[in-house]
Amino acid sequence: IFLYLLLAIITGIVIEAFWGLREEIEVAEADLQARCFVCNLDRFTLDQKTLLGFDKHVRLEHNPRLYLFFLLRVKMTPKSKLTGQ
Repeated sequence: IFLYLLLAIITGIVIEAFWGLREEIEVAEADLQARCFVCNLDRFTLDQKTLLGFDKHVRLEHNPRLYLFFLLRVKMTPKSKLTGQ
């Protein structure tokens, strides 16, 4: 009986740990849907105060992929060529 009780406790701990990770992921995904990743402006502000709206702002002006490509390009460029010109 002790072994079954210990197994149930360990299983509960593991399940709760994965539940916590899942909640963190859901919060992060909801934040990405509600805020611009680059400028951190919320969806409501961008929809109300800009002509493009949130979706076009994220897709055209602050596309995270383009920033990733830029960072990779800078990282792969030799330091001697990083002159700022």
